[in-house]
Amino acid sequence: MNGNSYAAGSTIPGGGIVLYKGSSVAYSHQSLNAGTTYYVKAFAIANTIPYFGDEKSFTTPDTLALPIVDIDHNIYYPVKIGYQTWMASNLKATRYSDGSIIPRVEDRLAWYDFSLYTRAYCWYDNYAAIGTTYGGLYTWPAAMNIHSESDIKAGNVQGVCPDGWHLPAGAEFRKLIDNSEIADSRSKKKAGPASPEFQLAGMKNYEGVFTEMDESGYYWTSTEYDKNEAEFFSYIILNGKYIVDISRREDMPDIHGAEKSNKYSVRCVKNDR
Repeated sequence: MNGNSYAAGSTIPGGGIVLYKGSSVAYSHQSLNAGTTYYVKAFAIANTIPYFGDEKSFTTPDTLALPIVDIDHNIYYPVKIGYQTWMASNLKATRYSDGSIIPRVEDRLAWYDFSLYTRAYCWYDNYAAIGTTYGGLYTWPAAMNIHSESDIKAGNVQGVCPDGWHLPAGAEFRKLIDNSEIADSRSKKKAGPASPEFQLAGMKNYEGVFTEMDESGYYWTSTEYDKNEAEFFSYIILNGKYIVDISRREDMPDIHGAEKSNKYSVRCVKNDR
């Protein structure tokens, strides 16, 4: 650069530090300072000719949030929305926090033999690579980590979530809607600067059929609707517009929940201190 060669860590005249020098096309930098604006420009040299990319900038928040690591060593990042802290991506855990394994079921016919409280999960289309991006699809009993009706308790339900986090109740999804950049299909209300960026992971229904990938996202709540169904949150793209809804009896008495044997996504919320 400017006729000179700088090693990684060198200060460039006029300002700036060389973060990386090498042949890789990707680079990840750690140990950034909070509340700091960084300016980045990449360059490459081909046949002794330097080529420069556009300058990019970003500002780190005043407080850098620590990532969450589940028992399978999957990493998630938090996002604060109102007074709640949510995971910013879908859960991928294949074990509970005590190390016990959640059964993975791929055989479509096997779903027909499930009892009301069978715990199981799968990846969309039974393809693990999809799960890496979109997370797992869990039955309600698996999300809740319960074996029977008597296991359902009031208050926060950790379920499949990591320690310190829990499966959101229907009321918590209602708060999420009221304090984020997502609109409720009934109230059309929009507020707040933050968004949970829901992933459209589709679902697997009670018949064992995968459907709606990249069209819809369905999320379990910890709230039971009735003996056979549970309340759920949905984020759907329809004709280029998003529709957000919660199947809460409290909001609409004649609305239905979802079959507990459906396979939906899980998004965890942090416990209050």
